[in-house]
Amino acid sequence: MTRDGATTPTALPRQGGHGEYCDVLDLLDRAGLDASLTHDGDELRAIEVVLDDGQALVITEVDGWLAARRAEHRSWGVSLYPVGAERGEPVAWDGVPDDGSPEALMPLVSGVLLDTMRGPTPPPP
Repeated sequence: MTRDGATTPTALPRQGGHGEYCDVLDLLDRAGLDASLTHDGDELRAIEVVLDDGQALVITEVDGWLAARRAEHRSWGVSLYPVGAERGEPVAWDGVPDDGSPEALMPLVSGVLLDTMRGPTPPPP
């Protein structure tokens, strides 16, 4: 699922052993999020979760696409895009630049989802 119009990445169906990121996909699955790896041709792009309301949670590195080799993975960036939006500015984003562990990802996912549920923060009085 792409929102930039430039490419058409494909979400691969879930199957046993998702290679480099299978532990992350399993972790998201245990949290009730049906995640898939998104590719553009042969290149890994992101982990994507389409939520029940049609919004897309896109998980990458802080500075771009996921590293193809997990050994090179260093960070997490989590973006939430509204239904049918062109990829550009997400409605919510969070990231951690120095921890690519699965344990570092889940607080980011939770935070992004909670931020969108709360709505905009009013300015201080």
